[in-house]
Amino acid sequence: MSEEWAKDFQTLTSKTHTEQAIWWLNGFWKEGASGYVEEIWKITHQFLALDLGRPVLYGGKMAEFKENCDLDELNSHRVLEALGETMTVVALRKRLQALDIDNNKRMAISEYLLDKYKKTPLALVRSPQGDIDPVLLAAAEKACADAGILSIRN
Repeated sequence: MSEEWAKDFQTLTSKTHTEQAIWWLNGFWKEGASGYVEEIWKITHQFLALDLGRPVLYGGKMAEFKENCDLDELNSHRVLEALGETMTVVALRKRLQALDIDNNKRMAISEYLLDKYKKTPLALVRSPQGDIDPVLLAAAEKACADAGILSIRN
């Protein structure tokens, strides 16, 4: 990974699952991410649940937890299955190898989203952050809050 974006990508993928999802939404909001916010949060919650070994609860049942930044091979396999990508072990290993941009044998949500939405690592690390129209941001945050999911503000 000697590309010009490699160091920035490493920094990004060392952020938590949620921080990476927020980066994605901020960065591609004007390119259509506003239309699939719920899907991003469902994916994020799958990563969180498998990483933590339990579902993330909100409201009165919310428990504190420490988020990580990526999943090991077993949990990567499990998240792909949970997202409807069931495959054999051999096919899975090939899929994970294709997804694993930084070749660390782990899958960050950024790597998964790059493949799912056909974006490049350079586009992701250079994507604009924080220049969303405040009215649209407030509406999106209200929709997220109403749905019981996390804020999209960085």
